[in-house]
Amino acid sequence: MTINTYLVGELATHRRGSVIADILPVEVLADIEALPDCGSLLMFGQNWQKLSSEQQGGFREWLALPGRQLLLIPPFNDGLVSANLDWQVQLQSESLVGEGLAASLCDEVKYVFEAITCQFERSLGHSWQNGSLNTLFFKQHATSGQFAVTSLPLWSLTCLDEIEAVKGWTEALFNFAGIAKVSEQDSTSEKEQLILQDAHHVLLCCAYGKSFELGTQLIERVKRLALFNVNDESLINALTDIETHQLFTDGSLSQLGEDTLMASPYKLYADELKRMAP
Repeated sequence: MTINTYLVGELATHRRGSVIADILPVEVLADIEALPDCGSLLMFGQNWQKLSSEQQGGFREWLALPGRQLLLIPPFNDGLVSANLDWQVQLQSESLVGEGLAASLCDEVKYVFEAITCQFERSLGHSWQNGSLNTLFFKQHATSGQFAVTSLPLWSLTCLDEIEAVKGWTEALFNFAGIAKVSEQDSTSEKEQLILQDAHHVLLCCAYGKSFELGTQLIERVKRLALFNVNDESLINALTDIETHQLFTDGSLSQLGEDTLMASPYKLYADELKRMAP
């Protein structure tokens, strides 16, 4: 699989970007205001952490469509990775043991991540033997692109001896971003994509495994559980959204709605709510 890969920010002119260019076919993205239709953007974690909330928001809007990925690579600043997620990064001090590409780079890794709302794939070596994470990603919903971070130094000279492993690793991670929409009609419908907010996630979680005669009964369940700080207006608007986009049909989650929920970081919450009272 060929991935359109773009070097963004300081990485585009840094010698470390040159190493990546010897491994993967890359292009330089000169203007972050003109993002490509699809592909994987590579950026230093520190660069991302220095962006304004408006600039980060522009990237998150871009990630609403499948076939799009933003992958942050070392170095990082200690602390919060992104304002909209609970991901924390800190310096790594333990000896690490990993699999695949991670095994080849473990001695060069300087950072470790802590997160609750995230996804990762153990079979691809995204976690170390001690359970900590070297790679994680977040999808807003099942049909969106993804925001990803890795502590693996993909610019390491070691990677020049592991070219096939690097290509396999990057392709496997990008697969989670989905298939890009290529038709002209799809490319003009970006604004019609539903970007899930807190109220949407609350409704999906509370609808999981349940059925209702009326959609308003789902809102009543949310209020009866009294676990969420979401106002009535937001819930009403969110209910309209998930019905319009066919995530919730005939009083229960559709297959699309369930797939969207299962692909989100909120699956564990949904499982717990399913066991609670109607």
